[in-house]
Amino acid sequence: MYGGQLLSQAAFAAAHTVESGREMHSMHAHFLLPGDSSSEVEYHVVPLRDGGSFSSRRVDAVQLDRTIFSAMLSFQRPTDGLRHQLDLPSGVPGPDDPHLERIFEPVEGDNLVATDLFEVRMISDGAWPSAVPMQNAGWVRLREDLTGSDSVQRAALAYLSDSIIQWPVLREHELSWWPEDMATWSLDHAIWWHETPRVSEWMLFVQETPRGGDGRAMTTSRIYSADGRILATCAQEMLLRAIRPTSQ
Repeated sequence: MYGGQLLSQAAFAAAHTVESGREMHSMHAHFLLPGDSSSEVEYHVVPLRDGGSFSSRRVDAVQLDRTIFSAMLSFQRPTDGLRHQLDLPSGVPGPDDPHLERIFEPVEGDNLVATDLFEVRMISDGAWPSAVPMQNAGWVRLREDLTGSDSVQRAALAYLSDSIIQWPVLREHELSWWPEDMATWSLDHAIWWHETPRVSEWMLFVQETPRGGDGRAMTTSRIYSADGRILATCAQEMLLRAIRPTSQ
């Protein structure tokens, strides 16, 4: 089961229990057991606190009587405050650049990731205008126009946030997507929403891996709108462990 499905559905379930006007601003999730895409998932939302400015929720995803995923989410009443952000480097190739690498094109029979829902165009290492090591970027959007509330848009971004965040690790070690000899599953995932996105429009995911070791690897992602606003920041720790061959 694709991790983004659990992230987005848990976020949407939690949002349904919070009073109108409070924005989902952070989510900290753990993937506890592999999910089965052919079986239903129940989302159990536990209200933890409703204060004057913030609301907190815990969501457990249960499948076949097992908790496979658990997340903490926070919601905030909108308020004014000081602002700053890390801007993009100049010279970033746009999503229509013909040299971008298209990945996750729809594949018949692919049940793990719904590749027909979103499209990805990766910027090659040589075309990315940044000297930061182990960093790369790609444009991502939903293929269809998605309407709906801010909660719908933010939950949909949670779905997309798990799509290519492992890419810097795979590129660093010259691994393909889902390498046969390596386990590369998501262990935990965090999202901080800064603005409400429009996920049917192109967004630039800027990603890097600060460290890998001990069978795990860390990645971070800043998600920009096409006009350069940071919409969200993500972090993930993934399993990066060689699969031992089974004895004959």
